[in-house]
Amino acid sequence: MAIPRSLWIGHDSHPCSLYAGARHYLHGHEVGGTNPSLLRAMGAGTAVSAYDVRFNRDVLGEGAWTFADEVEVQQRVEEADMEPQRCA
Repeated sequence: MAIPRSLWIGHDSHPCSLYAGARHYLHGHEVGGTNPSLLRAMGAGTAVSAYDVRFNRDVLGEGAWTFADEVEVQQRVEEADMEPQRCA
């Protein structure tokens, strides 16, 4: 699924700089425990939308943006566009 407002800029050897410069991070991991990339995005203050599984909800807390399918991914991206204060 292509999202026109997304841009792949390539590999960065310092991933935290990518999170810090991002307005919105989509976290699609569905197995395992808490993923370091989720923690990096949160630590950088980036708004996060995550796949709707228990461990992602536990880490993100109440009121988190989650998604279960590609339709909801599109909805979260649109919400981020409409609520820029939540992505500041």
